[in-house]
Amino acid sequence: MESQQVLKIKGYLNTISQKKWLILSGVLFGITCGLLFYLKQDKVYEGEALLSYQPQAQNSSQMPSDEQAEMQNVVNSLTQIVVSQSSLEKIIKQEDLYTIQRDYLPIEDVVDLMRRNINIDSSSHKSTYTITYEGSDPARVVRVTNLLAARLVEEYLPYR
Repeated sequence: MESQQVLKIKGYLNTISQKKWLILSGVLFGITCGLLFYLKQDKVYEGEALLSYQPQAQNSSQMPSDEQAEMQNVVNSLTQIVVSQSSLEKIIKQEDLYTIQRDYLPIEDVVDLMRRNINIDSSSHKSTYTITYEGSDPARVVRVTNLLAARLVEEYLPYR
């Protein structure tokens, strides 16, 4: 029984040694294809801004739940304002974003394209929000992320 296993292992090793150039060329071909695919891909950068607000109460756990819910509604409303058609259209024109798409798509579709690259999430504590924006130019990604964060802060000021 043991000798059969040893014979099988020797058979496998013999096959591998006979086909080593075929195996090696397959591995090198796979690595080359993977490297070429990686180099051809467009680079995508992500900018992130973390915004925090302080409730009027000293401790957010002492804040009544109706005030927390009201604050959540205010932030949700502000988020909708920040990603509104007019707000994003201003940013698109100001930063000269999506120039190729603007040539052949209506501005509404370009704004929808930008919305897909924006993500606004609240933390589990509900007192911090993360704004992220993805794009291909790192400098523009930073500027657009900062503009989105500034717009959210600007809209929040009257509610304080």
